[in-house]
Amino acid sequence: MDVEKATGIGHSTISRWERGESVPNSSDIYRILMDYFKVDMCYLLGVTDGVLRESEVIKEIVTRLEILEERAGYEVNEEESK
Repeated sequence: MDVEKATGIGHSTISRWERGESVPNSSDIYRILMDYFKVDMCYLLGVTDGVLRESEVIKEIVTRLEILEERAGYEVNEEESK
């Protein structure tokens, strides 16, 4: 899986990190790892087995779709989607 697609981090940002021109902060690193591997923070820290449950994956998909719709200028309400 492509890291850029999995995390939403732009190619130029990742390139700057790779070249040492900038450094992601720790919260960015955790978010990237959680998004890429589809695990939660507890899993990253070794506290639980932490694989995201199906409901969490669905919520994440809905959230990302809403963001994409907003960026595209669409607004869909429940009545229009029926």
